[in-house]
Parts: sequence; C-alpha cells; structure tokens
Amino acid sequence: MNKIYVLILVIGFAAFASCVRDPSKDEIVTNNTIPYIATTVSLTDSLGTNVILRKDATANIIVSVNMSTGITLKTAKMERKIDANAPEIIIYSDRMDTVKDFKPVDVLNDVISTPLIEGSIVTYTLTVTDSKLTVATASIIYIVKRGNEILISNDIELASQLNTTLNKNFLGLVNNFETYSNGGSGNAGVNSYYIDFVYYFDPIDFNVLASPNNVLFENSYWNNEILTWSRQNDTKFKVTTIDAAQFDKIKNLSKVDDSFYTIDFLNGTTDKITNFSVNDVFAFKNVYGKVGLLKISQIATDEFGSMKVQILCQK
Repeated sequence: MNKIYVLILVIGFAAFASCVRDPSKDEIVTNNTIPYIATTVSLTDSLGTNVILRKDATANIIVSVNMSTGITLKTAKMERKIDANAPEIIIYSDRMDTVKDFKPVDVLNDVISTPLIEGSIVTYTLTVTDSKLTVATASIIYIVKRGNEILISNDIELASQLNTTLNKNFLGLVNNFETYSNGGSGNAGVNSYYIDFVYYFDPIDFNVLASPNNVLFENSYWNNEILTWSRQNDTKFKVTTIDAAQFDKIKNLSKVDDSFYTIDFLNGTTDKITNFSVNDVFAFKNVYGKVGLLKISQIATDEFGSMKVQILCQK
C-alpha cells in the first residue's frame, strides 16, 4: 500500500507540475514580439543645399519619424526660428488620432511670410512624443541667400502715341515682358495691374518712359487712357553708373543680378526718364519691389515712331 501511495503522489505531482506556467515558455513568447525601440526623428533638406532663396522664401524639409511597430505619435510640434527671434510654432498637434502631418517619411513645404534678409539663419526644430511618452527631437539649419537668377529680354519695341502700325504703348515685367495696347479695343485697361512702364514722345522731353501714376498726374498724352485703368502702378527710375557694355556682360555672360541688386531706391529716384539716347542704361524698381536695369537700343524722332528697350530684372 505504501508503494502504491507513493506512486500516486509522484503521478499527482507530475500532473500538477504540468499545469504550472513554464517561465521558459513565456520567454519564448516574449521573444516572438518586437521589442520597443525609442522613437527617433530627423530633418533633411530635400535639395541637399540647406539654402533658402530670399525671393522664394521656401524650405522643403524631408521629415523622417522612425517608430516601433504599433507605436504612434501622441504629439508633434514644428518650430521655425529666424536668427535670434523667438521661435514660431508652424505645426502643432496634441491628439494621437489627429497627428497626420508626418508620415514615416514626409516632405514639409514651408513658405515663410516674414521678410527675409540675406545671411539670416533659419532653424527648424521638430519635437514629437510617441504613445510610450518618449520625446524625440531634431533640428535643421538653413542660410538665407539671394537668388541670382534674372529675366532677360531681347529688344522690346514700344510705339509713340501717333504710331498706327504698332499699337504697343505700355510694358510690364510679367508674362515674359508683355506689351499692351491702348484704346477701347486695347488690352491695357484690363491688365493695368501688370503695367510698369508707359512710353510716349514729347516735343520737349522727346522719348519718355514714365511710371503709370506719373503720367496720370502730369495730364500727359495718355491721360484719358490711364484714367480708365483700375490701377496706376508706381515705378521708380534711377540714373546708374552701369553702362551698355556692363549691361551686355550681365546679359550675355554672368546672368546674375549683383550689379544692380543693392541699388538704393530710397533716394535720387524719378517717376520718369526723358530725352534719353541709344545705349543709356537706367535702373528701376516696380511697385511690387522687383529691381532691374533697362538699356535703350532705339529712339524715336517724332510721335509717329517707336523706341526699343532691353531689360534685365529679378525673377
């Protein structure tokens, strides 16, 4: 009986032991799951230059967020700091189910409305919190530079006020230096927002290029025409030391705007240029802040003729 009883105990213990959780098997199950790895973020310039062109004022940032499977973002915040100014929050989300601004790899396009200065430093900082409450952050630095690209025209012909064969009297910098015509059937009135220069021939001033608002003020040849315009733009002209040879060098060789970019238009400007000659070069700045140079390549001798001008200006 004693041997039988011992045997029963051994069998019973073995059976009981088989029902107890085996820690080694738990470990095997645990090892089959993906362990948590701390979330990381990185910011990279999409062009690899880390440059923001002052005129474009745009940054394209590749945002990379690396998270373990099953982990999601709880918060995400992108800040932009210009030089020593206080950081500005440009993106912020504080709910896990609404953070859709960043994919594992995404491109953030940021257009900066704040006027930029050449040489400024723009710093972007991304801070995220994941669903494990781990905080990750990354920054990227850009330098603001001037874009040197310019728009270049060939000869643009403009007609004097009594020229009936060429009905092109006004000029704008948009649409590849578009010219506009006068009169009821002309297209100047509906395009007055784009007109930067008005041309006419005067017996005293001879060839004249003027700002649209100057022409209206002076009650000139185009006064009745410009009175019908919904806008009369303000263009400033300035005498410059740049000559025709330098103008041609910029146009044909360097194709950059360094020679006229820093011209001071706060002083010494005029609303019109008169009595000019072939190869005269003037600087100008239109109402939208676009700066350029114009070179006279042909002049008229009376109000029936025409003049020609070549233009270099900022894009």
